Amino acid sequence: MVPIEIVFFIVIAIFGLVGLVRGFLRELGVTLPLIVLLWAYSALGDAFLNLVEKVMVRAVHYAPGTTTGDLVRCSFYVVSLVFVTFIAYQGETLAFGGSNPPGVQGWLLALLIGLVNGYLIAGTVWFYMARYNYPFQMLGWVQLPLSPLAESIANYALPPSVLGPLLPFLVFFLIILRILR
Repeated sequence: MVPIEIVFFIVIAIFGLVGLVRGFLRELGVTLPLIVLLWAYSALGDAFLNLVEKVMVRAVHYAPGTTTGDLVRCSFYVVSLVFVTFIAYQGETLAFGGSNPPGVQGWLLALLIGLVNGYLIAGTVWFYMARYNYPFQMLGWVQLPLSPLAESIANYALPPSVLGPLLPFLVFFLIILRILR
C-alpha cells in the first residue's frame, strides 16, 4: 500500500499537469468554485450535515457517532467535493476572460494554478478523512498509523485549516479578478 502522503503529492502533480494542458485562465475558473465550496463547508457544513444526519438516522437507522456515521459524514464531504470538481472541470462557465500569457510565463502560471487546485482537492479530501478518523481505512484506502511526515501534513498543512479564516477574502478576491478580467 502506498503511504497517504505519496498519494497526496501524486494527485497534486497530476492536477499540475492538467493545469499545463488547460491553461492559466481556465484553471482559475476551477479555483473559484473550489474556494467557494471550502467556504460553504466552513460556514454551513456542520449545520447542513446535522440535518442530513437526522434524515439518515431515520432512513438508515445507524447510530450517530459510530464508525458508520463517520463514514457517512466523510463521504458527504468527499462526494460533494468530487461533484463540484467534476462540474468545474467539465464546463466552461467560469473560465476567466483574456488570453494566457505567452511562453514560459504562461506555462508556469498554468502549472502553479493546477498545483493549487490539486492541493485544494487532495488536501480537502485528506482533511475530512482525518477529521472523521480515516473511515475509509476499512476499505483499505488508508493504513494507520501515519508516518511522521503525514502526521505533520494532516495537522498543519491541509487547505481547510490553512485557509480557514482567509476563505471569505479569497472568494471576494477571485470574484473581483473574474469581473476585472
